This record gives sequence, structure tokens and C-alpha cells, in this order.
Amino acid sequence: MQSLFSFEQCKKANAEMARDHIREAFAPDLNSMEYQDKDQLKKDALQSIQLFDHSLAEEEVDIDVRYTLHGKEAQKALVSYLNENEQDRKYLRQQMLSDVRLVYKIYLKLLYLPLRFKPLAEAEILKSKNNPGIRTLHYANFLNSPILHILENDETFLSERSRNEAFWEEEDFEITLWFKEWLKKQEFFLEYLQLEKPTFEQDREFWLTFYQSIIVYGSMDDYLQSYDLHYEENKKPIKSMVSKTLKSMSLGKPVELIFLTSNWEEDREYFEDLYDSTINLSADSEKFIIESAQNWDFERITLADRVILKMAYAELIRFSNIPVKVTVNEYVDVSKKYSTPKSKKFVNGILDVMIRQLTADGKIKKSGRGLMDNK
Repeated sequence: MQSLFSFEQCKKANAEMARDHIREAFAPDLNSMEYQDKDQLKKDALQSIQLFDHSLAEEEVDIDVRYTLHGKEAQKALVSYLNENEQDRKYLRQQMLSDVRLVYKIYLKLLYLPLRFKPLAEAEILKSKNNPGIRTLHYANFLNSPILHILENDETFLSERSRNEAFWEEEDFEITLWFKEWLKKQEFFLEYLQLEKPTFEQDREFWLTFYQSIIVYGSMDDYLQSYDLHYEENKKPIKSMVSKTLKSMSLGKPVELIFLTSNWEEDREYFEDLYDSTINLSADSEKFIIESAQNWDFERITLADRVILKMAYAELIRFSNIPVKVTVNEYVDVSKKYSTPKSKKFVNGILDVMIRQLTADGKIKKSGRGLMDNK
């Protein structure tokens, strides 16, 4: 949804940029010695902009006016607008796939983070041995942590980390800072170090607290915000993935990684198809939404709700293997998360009207096991 929302914003910006091109085309030539009627130039610009705006839905300037003075500038602006849209569409499509993979990459990086703290603890112990006058913490529990041992020796985890390039090599300064300025001062950490032979459950509880705390720590939060533009929205699922992995750990068993998808190739195809279908059907879905929301001014419907309804429209008529009820539940849930407090009721109501009309028109065709009668 984020990419489609961004695309709608880009379209608005590109349209305004195209109108600016028209205004510039009809701006007075300051270097000309001839008289220029500024009022007429403003009228010409306005007329050309009106032609451009009228042509947006059809993506074509009426052939009857295309070669007039106003039509030529409107056509130039429209071509520029469509070219900019296409570049944005391709970029955001690729970015959408990268963003999905980035969530998994951050998850792997966070799981590996304690292993980057380990040599810092070892260095402090070595420093205290070489300088008896320096007091240092007793890191035995930390260095002998069963959880750390599992992560350090799990081939699947290490392989996934390498395959996804989930490394910390460029963040040495930040890691040292987090260790010295944050971890060493945490009460839960000091209490953990003082435990006498902590059990596996106590060790796991320490690491659960560790992740719950560090993921909201200012410096770490700032770092992840800069690393992932959508981190504020992704924080909760990432935190959940890490917690579930820790809770599933046990001695002598491999790490149960939480994969974002069991079949990335198949899901990537779904993401791409839904993205493309939503954009390609945008004009049709917009008309349908307007008809379905007769008591609402389309321009007053929030952009988030419009994007949600456009996605639902595309999924209803283009994805024959997804049950109608699944689509409704999915996009009502999305509206609760990404839109206004009233959006859940609004989206649910409009989808109900849309589905009844699409079914009557024969546009919803579901096939496959459990999808008989389009239910």
C-alpha cells in the first residue's frame, strides 16, 4: 500500500509540475522588444491548463484541439506528465520489493547484534587483566549465554545472514556506543550479570528484555529510522519476529527463523501483479468508487481510503484465487492500521456496495477449491 500511496502523491506532484510548464510556456518573454498582452497570456495559459486537466483521465488531448496553440502546450504537458508517472511507477515498484526484503534484513541484523557486543565484553575483560586497577563488570553470564551460543553456531541463521547481507561491519562506532553508553548502564543487564548460574529460561528472559528495550532506545531508533524509511510502521512486526524466534529457541535444536514468506517468488509475483493491476485499473476503479459512494464527494475521501479501495477493486476482479471475504477482511484491517478512525466502517460499507454491483455485472469470477459461487 505504501508504494501505491506514494505513486498517487507523485501523480499529483507531476500534474502540478506539468501545469507549471504550461504557465512558463505562456509567460511573458522579458527579452522581447515587442508588446505582449499579459492578460491574454494568462488566459491562454489557463485555457491550456484546462485542456490538460480535461485530458488527464483519457491520457490524451482531444484530436480536434491537439494542434491549436493551447492544445500543443497541453499535449506537451501531458506527455511530460505521463513520462514522469512511468518513471515513478517503475521506481516505486522496485522500491516496494526492496522494502519487503529490508524488513527481513533488519530482523536478521538485530538477531546478530549481541554477537557484535561479545568481543567488546571480551576486550573489557582483557583490559582489566592487563590493568588490575581498572574495575570491570563480570561478563561470564553474557559470554556464556546459551542463546548467544545457539545463534553463533546455527548454520541456517548464519547462512541467511550472509545471503541477505545482514551485516554490521559499517556500524562499529554505533555498536560500541550502544554497548558502552546503553547496555552497560541498564539495570536489567546488571541484574543478569549477577545471577548465579542462570537457567535457560532466565537467559531467554534477559534477551527478550534486551530486544524490547534496545528497539526503542533513542540512538538505535534513530539509526533504524535512517536505515528504513518505513521503520516506524515496520517496528512492531520486526519486534514480533525477533521475540517469536527467541521464544522458539531450545538447546540442541536449530533456530526457527521467521520468514516473511514461505515462497518469496510466488509472493513477489502477487505483490507485482497487485501493484500493476491497481495502477492499470485506476481509472475504472475510481469511477466505480464514485458510483458506490454516492453520498460522498470523491475528493473528500482520504487518499489512503481511495488507495485501499482501488487495491481491493483490483484484487476482486483480477485475482480469481482469492476469496471475496478474504479481500474484504484484509482491506478493512488495512484501513484500521493506515487510515482514519472512521475508515473501517466507511471502507467496509463501500466494499459491500462494490461487491454487490461487481457480482451483478459478472466481473467477480472466482475459481479453485473453496471458491465456488464466488463466496
